[in-house]
Amino acid sequence: MRLCPVTAQGRLGGGNIENLVESQRGQALTYLNWHRTPFLPTKVAILTQYARRSYCTGCFLLGTVLFAASLTPTLLPRNFLTQGVLSGCSLAAGYGIGALGSWLWAYMELPQPNARLRVVKVVAAVGCAIIVTVSLWQAAPWQNSIRELMGLKPVDTVHPIEIMLIALATFAILMALARFFLLTLRFL
Repeated sequence: MRLCPVTAQGRLGGGNIENLVESQRGQALTYLNWHRTPFLPTKVAILTQYARRSYCTGCFLLGTVLFAASLTPTLLPRNFLTQGVLSGCSLAAGYGIGALGSWLWAYMELPQPNARLRVVKVVAAVGCAIIVTVSLWQAAPWQNSIRELMGLKPVDTVHPIEIMLIALATFAILMALARFFLLTLRFL
């Protein structure tokens, strides 16, 4: 859950600080008590609402660019497991750098972009999907171009599905560890 910066007048979005604290306490109770909700659609709605607020579009764009950069050719031969872990770490690093930039932007109290720009988020998601698809599709020809220059035999495939699944698993593990670390810092 993100904390919004408070302006110099002590007001945030037309409400006072007490309302902000009360609303965040209510949201925290909603997330903490979600397992007591009897209906599955309500649970899914709570988790979807949390996911919408907790992920940053710009962070995913930067992470996707670093993911694509991790698939560029290298002289070191890598199997799909090593490449998947490396790509997942690159995705997480890009997301983390984007999150740090987003936090710094809010800390400096610069104007926030309008949160209702759904079109921008959809375009960014499509852009991320295109970048990932093209980079996975071109990974074998990129690697073969370097292997040809070095006099090595070309590879048939780089196993793009396996790389993607391993990268997503690595990214999810690193994100869970980062969120757990941030959660423990809040209690200190």
